[in-house]
Formats: sequence, structure tokens, C-alpha cells
Amino acid sequence: MSTRKIITDFLTDYYSRRGRSYSWRRNRTPFRVYLSEVLLQRTRADQVEPVFERLVHNYPSVHLLYANLNDAMPAMRSLGRPCRFRYLGAGLEYLITEHDGEIPAERQHLLAVPGIGSYICGAIRVFGFGIPDVIIDTNVVRVFSRLYGLRADPETRRRKWFLELATQHVSSDHCVEYSYGLLDFAAQVCRSGRPACDICGLKSLCEYAGNRKEHPGRFIPGLAQVVRLEHPSTGHHPASGLDYKLYGSSGSSTHVVREQKSVDKESESMTDKPE
Repeated sequence: MSTRKIITDFLTDYYSRRGRSYSWRRNRTPFRVYLSEVLLQRTRADQVEPVFERLVHNYPSVHLLYANLNDAMPAMRSLGRPCRFRYLGAGLEYLITEHDGEIPAERQHLLAVPGIGSYICGAIRVFGFGIPDVIIDTNVVRVFSRLYGLRADPETRRRKWFLELATQHVSSDHCVEYSYGLLDFAAQVCRSGRPACDICGLKSLCEYAGNRKEHPGRFIPGLAQVVRLEHPSTGHHPASGLDYKLYGSSGSSTHVVREQKSVDKESESMTDKPE
């Protein structure tokens, strides 16, 4: 069995065993997923849940929420970051004007909605429609960067090579369970600070866990910096199946740069989307 399949199957099974239970994960509809993702932006799930439940009970559709947006706004503003709700209002208006209040499933149509970026687009497609798609935030970057020994930075989530790597792991048959499992595993085990490597079911495959074992009680050496080039003299990443150029300190492609930096510190410099 390939490393990719082992990881995908593990994360899919992780959700069935240890998945978290939230209101937006039950009775999923595209609208409920859309609203929950807006509310969850940089906001803790325990803060969001009572607000989400109140809103979907009182305004269970795009049309009703938009028509009563002024009444709904105090509850939403209690979560902070009011700028997102301006985008929500614009997004609801766009959906009513362009799609008669229905949320489209096509990626290009979702990305045209004000306030919907690649993460919310992927979440709506996966959780709202059951369409296999990739969901990438800093938590996902952290998990795959540690597993494969990649050095992450704030732009990693936007890079084509990382999109390809993450996409290769998406389960075509169980995309909902896989995606929730990945998010829950990142929050509960592969945490930004103090990852629980000792109890991790993937530690035997993980570059990061291996480095921790080799260097107990100290910061872990920075992970390999892997760079995708347009015309590289490539190396091959056996687990991911992707080709990369690995830069050494001399500029050669024959060895890998490792720096004395804490991977946790690098991860914490990025803004996680808590759930």
C-alpha cells in the first residue's frame, strides 16, 4: 500500500473514531456550510456554535438571512472581525441576484461570490455537496509539511506544488470523512504547539516525528526546503510522487538545506483557522 493511501485511509478512519461533533457537521447543506465557514474565520468553534444555531434556526436560507441581515448582525458581530460580515452581505446579495438564492457547486461560480476564497469554496463543495475537492488552510499545511519533511511558510498554502500534494490525498469515495478527519487530526494530535507525536498513528511515516526522536528535548532542525521550479533539474519525492528540486547550501540539487529553526515556531507565525 502506498504512503499516500495509508495517510488518506488513516485520516478517514480518524474521523469515525475521534471526530468532533459540531452543529454545522450535522444536517449539512451548502447554505449551512457557507454560513459556518464565514463565522469560523479566526474564531473558536465554541464561540461560533451558539451563534450559528441561532442564525440557522431563525434564518435557514440565503433569502431569509439577507432579508433580515440587520436583525442578525448583532449576534454575528459578537464574534468580532466585523469586516467578514460585510463580505457576507455582499455574498448573499450576489447569490440572490446571480443564482436566485441557491449556492452553486461549480468552483468557478463559487469563487465569483464576494468573500468566498479557495478554502470556503472547497469546504462548500466537500461538505455541502459531497464533491471531492481539496481544502487547504494552515492546519493542513502543517500536517503535510511535517509528514513529508517540507519547510512551510505563510505562502505555502497558495503554491501549486502544495496544492498538487494535498489534492493527491483526497479520498474520492469518502471526501467528507477524510476532510473532517484531517482537520480534527490537525487540531487534536498534529497541533501547532506541542504536537502529540507519541500517540500519533502516523509517526512511523512522519519526517517531523523522526527528527523529534533523534533530537529529544531541543528544538527540531528545520525541515527540508522543497521548491518547485518551472524548469528544474528535479529530485523525486517517493511518497508524494511529485518531482522537486532540492536546494543545498551550495546551490546544488544534490543535498537538502536544513536550518536550526523550530518548526512549531514557523507554524505559529501563520494564522490558523480554529475549529
